[in-house]
Amino acid sequence: MKFRRSSFLKLICLLILMSSSPASAHKIHVSVTQFEYNKSNQRVEIALRVFSDDLENALSKHAGRAIKLIPSDPAKSRELGDLVVSYLADSFELKNKTGKVVRLNWDGMEGQTDVHWIYLEARAPSGLEGFQLRNRIFFDLFDDQVNIVNTRHGSKQLGVMFEAKDGFKPIL
Repeated sequence: MKFRRSSFLKLICLLILMSSSPASAHKIHVSVTQFEYNKSNQRVEIALRVFSDDLENALSKHAGRAIKLIPSDPAKSRELGDLVVSYLADSFELKNKTGKVVRLNWDGMEGQTDVHWIYLEARAPSGLEGFQLRNRIFFDLFDDQVNIVNTRHGSKQLGVMFEAKDGFKPIL
């Protein structure tokens, strides 16, 4: 994914982190997602930026046991990836222009001190026009959670904000 190291995403992350307190407790409950359409392979590349402690709490609640994000071996990494995909299946749903749910494929995860980047991709042969998203990440944890989604498709860009009361919204 070419935007993993995008200065735009790093700037967003930096601004959000600057407005929060240290990793042990932050006051802002927000996730930032970037959708970018890759025309050459007809896929949408998705990067979710979440606070590490929030992700651990959500995964622990979802799994019914304590989950730590520091995998010690490849088997743990695979298990963690499966758990993240399972959690996202319940909280992050993408539909194409015909209303069919689009399968999101795991593409990895990167951890930093206070945040984790989750990478997904999905087939989108005819682009992102008419696609809709329901983003309920961490709404099961926080009443004030806000999820920001930025989409870039060619020359088109759109930003969408999700709150607990929201259902599906167009991403482009």
